[in-house]
Amino acid sequence: MNSLFEAYGLEGLTMPYTVTDYLKEEALRLRDILTPAERLEGLDPAERLEGLDPEEIEAYLRKIRSGPQ
Repeated sequence: MNSLFEAYGLEGLTMPYTVTDYLKEEALRLRDILTPAERLEGLDPAERLEGLDPEEIEAYLRKIRSGPQ
């Protein structure tokens, strides 16, 4: 809540600040604090892979299948 009040206290706030805006800002702020495992918690495999290039996925699969280097 403090960060929400801080945002409203800024001078020059010219447009409405919605709850959605607040949640997006907080998600971005927390992204830098959470570990990768915490950021991925609760996502299904398809969501974890979303946005990755299929070649990147294949390269990683080849790497883990080949075992320790």
